[in-house]
Parts: sequence; structure tokens; C-alpha cells
Amino acid sequence: MTRSHRVAGDHSLYLCYTEFDVPLNGGFACVLLSYLIHLTNKLKPEDGWIKQTSRELRHVVPPDRAHAVIEKLKRKGLIDEKHPFGARYKCFRLNVDSVLAFALDCGVEEKVIQ
Repeated sequence: MTRSHRVAGDHSLYLCYTEFDVPLNGGFACVLLSYLIHLTNKLKPEDGWIKQTSRELRHVVPPDRAHAVIEKLKRKGLIDEKHPFGARYKCFRLNVDSVLAFALDCGVEEKVIQ
């Protein structure tokens, strides 16, 4: 059951894939992965990397949980992360093949990454 989710401080809606909740063992990982899928589809970054400040991430995942959630998604091979030296943002990139396979395993029937 996919549901719409609105990011606080943002006026855009995105689909939150609740099918990810149980396999990821936590709602925040589900929300962050869904949010990164949304940004990838919306922004279509040429190099695949999406920049997010801690302020932007705070609207999706509480600051005290962000590190653990990001590490969980990295351990599962769903995202890559980099933090350029001196930058006030982090960069995230979906591992597209892994995310598509994960989505299918979770029962998501539509193609999540366009």
C-alpha cells in the first residue's frame, strides 16, 4: 500500500512506499528511501548524486536517527553517500538496480525509478 507523504517545509508530495517498511525494519528508512526515489525521479541528476543539507534531511528523518537510517540503507546496498570535504551538505545516490530489485521483492508492482 503506497501512500502520499508531504515533506515539512516543502509543498511537494511524494509517494511513500510503505511496502518497504517491514523489510527495512523501520519507518524512517522507508520514508528516506521513498524520498530519495522521489528526488531522483524529480531532479534527474546527471551524475546520479542528490545534494541534501542537514536542514533538508531534518524534514524527512529526525536528526538523532539520520545517521543510523542512512547507514542501514547503505548496508543493504540501496544508496551510496559522500560528504565532500568542507561542504555543508551530503550527497546521496540510489543504487538503481538494487532499489528496483528490492522494490520488486517488496511487492511494489510499478517501476519506482523512471
